[in-house]
Amino acid sequence: MNFEYGCFISFRHLPKIEPFVKQLAKDIKEELELFGEPKLKVFLDEDRIKPGDHFNTLIPAALCKSVIMVVVYVPAYFNADKPYCTREFVAFIEHERRRLDELKQKNPAADYSKMYQVITLVMRKDKNRPLPDALAKDRNLVDWSDDENTALYNPRQFSKKSLYRPILVQIRDKILDIWQLAPQLDVLNNCPQYLQLPDDNHPLFQELINRQAPPFP
Repeated sequence: MNFEYGCFISFRHLPKIEPFVKQLAKDIKEELELFGEPKLKVFLDEDRIKPGDHFNTLIPAALCKSVIMVVVYVPAYFNADKPYCTREFVAFIEHERRRLDELKQKNPAADYSKMYQVITLVMRKDKNRPLPDALAKDRNLVDWSDDENTALYNPRQFSKKSLYRPILVQIRDKILDIWQLAPQLDVLNNCPQYLQLPDDNHPLFQELINRQAPPFP
């Protein structure tokens, strides 16, 4: 199976951050066109898949075809009432684990810590608020919290800040690094057969949506 997307951007649909997310998607695509692989697109569900669009089919297919996932995390990302983001995240985490297992088998000497395929952009007003282990442990974590110049305070302008450009390059490089390794993986060819969005009984899904967190932001 060939990759179609350099990254899958997973985010909570909130008016305050949507302009930032759209700008991020545009910038990642331009980075790939200029420095990487111009055929790779960016998956961004701008309108949230509508009823009848087969959410349980289209999202897993997009996850399978994405090199990495970029999570734009706000405190309302894992939400019991609107669990779309949680389902996307858990599905990709399990898919990442299968990819990593095969990568490690094929190249045991590689730096395994650099092969994680989720980049999380954290946007909180309280930098001391703990993050879920599944989000923070062994992840490529960028914390843009607790700073009046960062994304949560003024998302529309954040792409112009000096903090933004290095992370854009990090995302581009992560996509290219994994893209070079992953086409060799058997797990990609089988992905559509086993990657499904988790149901309500999935342990990690339950753990994430049951965390007590103040409403956004």
